[in-house]
Amino acid sequence: MRNERFLPLITDAALAALVLTSSAAIAAVQTAGNVREWFKGPPNEYRSRSLYWLNAPLDPATLREQIQAMRDPCGFGGFAPLTLRTAKPDYLTEEFFARYGLMLELAERLGHKVIFCGDINFPTEPAVSSPAAATKDLPLPGEVFEVDGHTAFLLPAKMDADHKARGWVWYAPTLPGLPGPEERWMFTQFLEAGIAVAGIDVGESYGSPAGRALFSRFHAVMTGPRGYAPKSVLLGRSRGGLMALSWAADHPDQVAAFAGIYPVCNLASYPGFAKAAGAYGMTAAELEAAQAKHNPIDRLAPLARAGVPLFAIHGDSDKVVPLEANSGLMEKRYTALGGRMQLVVPHGQGHNMWPGFFQSQELVSFIKTNASR
Repeated sequence: MRNERFLPLITDAALAALVLTSSAAIAAVQTAGNVREWFKGPPNEYRSRSLYWLNAPLDPATLREQIQAMRDPCGFGGFAPLTLRTAKPDYLTEEFFARYGLMLELAERLGHKVIFCGDINFPTEPAVSSPAAATKDLPLPGEVFEVDGHTAFLLPAKMDADHKARGWVWYAPTLPGLPGPEERWMFTQFLEAGIAVAGIDVGESYGSPAGRALFSRFHAVMTGPRGYAPKSVLLGRSRGGLMALSWAADHPDQVAAFAGIYPVCNLASYPGFAKAAGAYGMTAAELEAAQAKHNPIDRLAPLARAGVPLFAIHGDSDKVVPLEANSGLMEKRYTALGGRMQLVVPHGQGHNMWPGFFQSQELVSFIKTNASR
């Protein structure tokens, strides 16, 4: 465990220089009588502080022992905890916050000063930056923010304050220009029903593990600091379906339902293994061989076991994301697994901007019904 060695953020020499630049500190030194003795044993507020790397299980006994050791015999005046991704309990869980609460209690008793800090790619990096730091055109008034450097958005529901569960729809893909004005009608229906809409831009991830990890980070922000329900309804438009279903298969217990507008369900169909391989850090052949681990159409069983209902509206003339290889195949496999899926097939429609895709009452009713699960 790295945190048995404490790394000072400020050296004693630098600390002395800082103290001497402060008129208040100079006055304190003058009243101390013996300058040399004062620097040998400075007040706690002027002591060095340890950078406390939390990279192993944070059990209470170890925390008490190490935080006590920072003061005696190490002589630090406080510490700056920095949580790494290998730390346990898992980041932002109730157990995690309990450990941080214990740190604060111990620090107060010992007279320590605690500095909460973060760094690039660390989970303690600020989860949500200032809304001004990210920009995005939205179809309705809302908030734009960042999660791990990726643009995210939130359209808060009009009745959020009255809804303890704070249901929400998770939209994908949140790429530049999406969601667009064509989603305005259905988003309005959700907001008026007390259901928020949110999403995060994970780039052209094609459902890769890296994209799924960012989805998990976004879910932690939405359900933690922002207080939304643990389960959302995932709404995937086109390749957003690939992103949403890939994450859902990993986390069926965090999904209330899935709805798709001509959604990609089958990695082999779109974008194909050759095009998606780079996002997975594999060759096309390696990705094809690993379909069982990554292709949503082959990973439906966890969702069926969890009783997650599915919905799709998909035209029978779609040449980009063919119905038969995507929503049609998903319906066959999902119902064979005992799952429930509603499939609406507009005749003669392809992968286009037909208003019926975006003003589908069946889709809106499905999401409203399941957003409170």
